[in-house]
This record gives sequence, structure tokens and C-alpha cells, in this order.
Amino acid sequence: MQVLADTGCYADLTLPAAAFHPAQTGKINALYECTLPLSRRAPQRWGRDLERGQSPRVWPLIVQGPLMLNFASPGRHGGLGIENGALTGPNPAR
Repeated sequence: MQVLADTGCYADLTLPAAAFHPAQTGKINALYECTLPLSRRAPQRWGRDLERGQSPRVWPLIVQGPLMLNFASPGRHGGLGIENGALTGPNPAR
């Protein structure tokens, strides 16, 4: 995250990874700041949620896409699917 901040990045849009994946943070469906210091390992795992009317203090911000259950499409092993906003061959834009 420190490299992103040093190069002028204002937001990280790479989350969510997907449920039950080690890259996924504990926070979901949130807009938030990373925990300082940015040079420590995985500062994006925690942070202060953004609030209306309050200016961000830490850049880059974490802007997560959706992470929820998908009732319309079963998962790889049957049952419910996971919606994580990925646009892929099996998950085209609708």
C-alpha cells in the first residue's frame, strides 16, 4: 500500500477477492481507509470506514465491490453462488 500511496494512487479497487479466499479481508461491502502505517503487511485488512461529510486522511482508499450471495447462479459445487462483481467468461455483464 505504501508503494501505491507514493506513486499517487487514490484508491485500491481490487477487492473483494471472493469469499473463503486468503486475499479477502474481514471487511466487506465497505469504503474505508487503510490502517497506518501503510508500509506494514496488509494494512488494507483493517481501517476506518468513510463517513459522509468527513474528509479522508489516508490514501489510497479501499473501494470494495459487492460480496454477497447469488441466488440466481449456483456455485461451483452446487448450492448458492458468490457474487463478487467479477466480469469473466462465466460471469458476463448483464
